[in-house]
Amino acid sequence: MMGIAVMISGVLLAAIAAAVTLYTWFFVLQVPFDRPVAPLFSSKPASNEGWAPFYIAPIVAAAIAAGVHYRFLSKPKHMTVMGLTRAGGGMALLGVFAAYLVKNIGYTWYFVRGVTIFHILGALVPMSQFALGRAVGTLITHPLLLLLPALAGTVLAIAIGLPLQRDKSAAEAPQPSRQPE
Repeated sequence: MMGIAVMISGVLLAAIAAAVTLYTWFFVLQVPFDRPVAPLFSSKPASNEGWAPFYIAPIVAAAIAAGVHYRFLSKPKHMTVMGLTRAGGGMALLGVFAAYLVKNIGYTWYFVRGVTIFHILGALVPMSQFALGRAVGTLITHPLLLLLPALAGTVLAIAIGLPLQRDKSAAEAPQPSRQPE
């Protein structure tokens, strides 16, 4: 039963991260659907706003969310109502983070002349720090963007039938030692 719960929660939490990314992409960042083509023909200077294909950000968010879920959240001690509530909020942060990161990378790739993939990889750490800061600021100004995924994690955990929290006394109880006779 726990294996199915882990798999279901992983898929749904990745979907939550992708949905938050799409919401952030279109309604918070307001990135246009079509690529602005004026800079391509040098008729106008490049805009200061980034652009990337809209489908890249949710793929990045879902991949990061699945990796985080597999690595940290799939352990039995985290599979509780409280654990999935925190995971839902964390997926909201990952989703907004992915939207800002992909927008920054898209701006660098499409509008900075002479940039290569090695330049982007070299600047990935500062871009990630900047994107994380902007993501936290977005979640502060849009609190429902954080609360709704946390609520979805809670509902998911209750629907799966997970306990509210693990009994700490049972986990810390000393195991009887076997002494040779």
